[in-house]
Amino acid sequence: MTRPVLALLLVLQLAACSTVSSYFDRGYRIRQENSENVVIEYDIEKFSDVAMLEKANGTCAVYGKSAVFNKSDLESTGHRVTVYRCLTQAERREREAAEKAGEPVPLRRP
Repeated sequence: MTRPVLALLLVLQLAACSTVSSYFDRGYRIRQENSENVVIEYDIEKFSDVAMLEKANGTCAVYGKSAVFNKSDLESTGHRVTVYRCLTQAERREREAAEKAGEPVPLRRP
């Protein structure tokens, strides 16, 4: 009885290690994704902001939207955490028009 339990614990422990190492090998992870936002944490030594925008666009495209940069923070680990908003084409045009006119960028309505 004790031996199968120990074997199971060993397998679970190895699985947890491989999950962590695959994140670091890949250099990024999507922390949150939904139809409104995509939050990506990534290693700035391995990826550019442009590459991560492409990843966010891929996620937003599932919802028929495109990604727009919202905000970014650099963590003490050297990883950047960036939030992208998923916008429809109409929302994107409205945002671009406001930026060109020097007006406040409209927020998404509830």
